[in-house]
Amino acid sequence: MFNDGYSCFPAVYFIGRRSDVFGAFKRYKAWAENITGQKIGILRGHRGGEYKSVELHKFLAGAGIWREHSIRDTLQKLDVAERMNCKLDEGIGTLLSQYGLSRAWWVLK
Repeated sequence: MFNDGYSCFPAVYFIGRRSDVFGAFKRYKAWAENITGQKIGILRGHRGGEYKSVELHKFLAGAGIWREHSIRDTLQKLDVAERMNCKLDEGIGTLLSQYGLSRAWWVLK
């Protein structure tokens, strides 16, 4: 999930592997910049492996996007997107449980 820091608008992209984050970010960037008419200036996130690819770093540098990192596994430092991910996961888990379905029905398992 990517989240606009100004409006807090979330954009959810379902991916199968962490390596798919780069492609999802490129789609989000194109969509967000087209809708808002503004360029993305900063990509904030934790230091997770999905954001460490050389390909992503080159893309961000070429687009003039600055990187900022939060402290990993520190609830007080999680940004809006990480908190939203937790809320989505908890909410979906609750709904699946209420309907007697296994987590296999949720795309993020």
